[in-house]
Amino acid sequence: MRMLKNTFLLFAILLANSTFSQTREETIEWLNINGKSLSSMSFKNEGNVQVIFKLEEITTDSLRFYTNVVGTDGTHNPWIVSVLIKDILYEEITKIEKYKGWTNAFLIKLSLKNKSIHVPIENGDEQWSKKEIKEREDITFYYTNEENAKRVIKAIMHLAKLSGAKENKQTF
Repeated sequence: MRMLKNTFLLFAILLANSTFSQTREETIEWLNINGKSLSSMSFKNEGNVQVIFKLEEITTDSLRFYTNVVGTDGTHNPWIVSVLIKDILYEEITKIEKYKGWTNAFLIKLSLKNKSIHVPIENGDEQWSKKEIKEREDITFYYTNEENAKRVIKAIMHLAKLSGAKENKQTF
C-alpha cells in the first residue's frame, strides 16, 4: 500500500511539473510579446554617454538584439548580435549586477558555447560582409529595471534549456 501511495505521489509531482512548465513555443511567444517590451530601453551615465538596447527578434532557433552606444559628441556605435539559442550556456541567474558608473542600469553577461555574430551597422544598414563580422564569446544584456531583467533572462535560460543548451560548468 505504501509503495502504491509513493508511486502515485511521484506521478502526481511529475505531472504537475510538466503541466505548469511553459513549452518552447509558449516561451518564444512570451519573449516576442513581453520580453521585447521589457527589454527595450535607453539610459545615460553621469558622463552623458547613452546606451540604447532592444531585443529585436526571437525565432525558434535564435535571438537577435540591437545595441547602440551614443558618445558625448553624438557619434553612434550601433551593432546587431545574432546568437543561436542552443549556443547559450545554461546557468541559473540568481544575482544581477549593477552596471558600474551608470545610474539605475543593470548588466547581464551570458556565456556562449560557440561564438556569436556581432555585426556593426553603418548608415542604418546592416553590413554583413565577412570583414565587418566580429565574434564574441558572450552576450550582454542591459536593463534599467532589475525585476524585468530577471524575468526576461529567466525566460531566455528556460528557452535555452528547452533548446538543448549545455550547462555552464565553472569549476573554479
